[in-house]
Parts: sequence; C-alpha cells; structure tokens
Amino acid sequence: FKLRKMTSLTYLDLSFNKMDESSTTIMEYLMSETCNLGTLLLNGADVDDGECVKLANAIAKNQSVHTLGLARNLIGKSEMMNTVDPNITTGAEALGETLRVNKTLKVLDLGWNFIRLSSAVALALSLEVNHTLTTLLLGYNSFGDMPSQILGKVL
Repeated sequence: FKLRKMTSLTYLDLSFNKMDESSTTIMEYLMSETCNLGTLLLNGADVDDGECVKLANAIAKNQSVHTLGLARNLIGKSEMMNTVDPNITTGAEALGETLRVNKTLKVLDLGWNFIRLSSAVALALSLEVNHTLTTLLLGYNSFGDMPSQILGKVL
C-alpha cells in the first residue's frame, strides 16, 4: 500500500511486526513531504542495526515525527563487529548522529536493546547538542561503566 497517499495518518504502530521487507516503504514515507506522522512505534519489530541506520537517516530528515518507539529490538547486536571493523555503523551510533540534527523528536524509546560500548557513548554524546528530546528511555541495555559516566556528565 502507498503510505505517501495517507496524508492524514499521524499515528502508526507496527510493533511486533517484522520490519524486513516493509522497512523501505516506511523510510521513503518518512522522507516524503507528505509525511505527517507524529508517532511511529516499531517496538519488538525485529529492527536490527542495518535497518536502524536507515531509519535514523530518514528520521534525521523528517520534520513531523516527535515520538519514536524502538524498544525490544536488535539494536546494538553489531557492536562487536564494530569493534573489529570501525566502518560498521550500529543503530545507536546512527541515532546519535540523528539526534545531533533532528529538531522534532521529543520521545525516544530504546529500552530492551543491546546498546553498549562505543554505541552507547555516541548516543550519550549526542545529547550535548540535542535540546529538543524530552524523554529518553534506555532501560535494560548494557551501557556499562564508561557510557553511563558520560551520560551522567552530559545530563
């Protein structure tokens, strides 16, 4: 179906639906001028780092989404590969870059993922320049000592 034609759509909950094939359509819609979506919930939707990077790039350009739910996904699973190959971008790193430029997003739920190490640091450091986010849910990740210290310092 064509999301671009649904200009009145402001709330979309696709939680616990696998996002693999439909993610391209959603990204295109998020980057379109006709997108009026305010809330996008993709909790438990099997969003991995690659899909999250694409989503983060779309959200960086989007000016309508103020609530993004990405809890209970696979974000951060590529962290160990990132340690071996720094050219791999994790979902949390991409979201960190998005938070540096997006001025619309107010609520971001990243609870119950696998965010840790340098991904958690990148996410925490992005909060230094983001002044629009009002709610950030990070429970049940594996931040560890250093990212938690940086997050505490930034806040």
